[in-house]
Amino acid sequence: AADAEVPALGGRVPNGTMVTVPVPAGDSKFEVFFKPQIRIEAGGGNDQQQVSFSVHRGALMYSLPLGLNFTAVGTYIPDEAPWGIPGHTDYRVLPTTAWAYALDADPQEPGASMSFESIGYEYPRAPFNHTLSPCVVHAVMRPLTSPAWGEYMNGAAPVPASPTCT
Repeated sequence: AADAEVPALGGRVPNGTMVTVPVPAGDSKFEVFFKPQIRIEAGGGNDQQQVSFSVHRGALMYSLPLGLNFTAVGTYIPDEAPWGIPGHTDYRVLPTTAWAYALDADPQEPGASMSFESIGYEYPRAPFNHTLSPCVVHAVMRPLTSPAWGEYMNGAAPVPASPTCT
């Protein structure tokens, strides 16, 4: 992560530094501006030891926004609810948009091909709202064609070997 800017101290504070600020009696306001960089992290491999990657900025992990279709497959009334959860509903969730893409980015230099955009908070946007997120990461994606990456046991098949597209 990059250094943080702390106006009360008149500048930047190195990442990983603990800062003590004297606070006078009464009301005080502190502002800290974090400037995290986009990073790409390698994930677990599959049986062929292919590695998947995830995109992060600060504490948030970003994902491709998918169109989704939720179908209720079971609803439990209070007397029949498992685990004592009244009104519990099970859903089958299937994508309505393409989901098999390769990220075209350098894990060592993600900022060279990816950019962060903050459109600012406006009600009802929230960081974890998948429909109106106030921040996005722009990246180059390349569609994978079947059978490069398909479905397996009601989910995504193991990550295919690279490169799978041109």
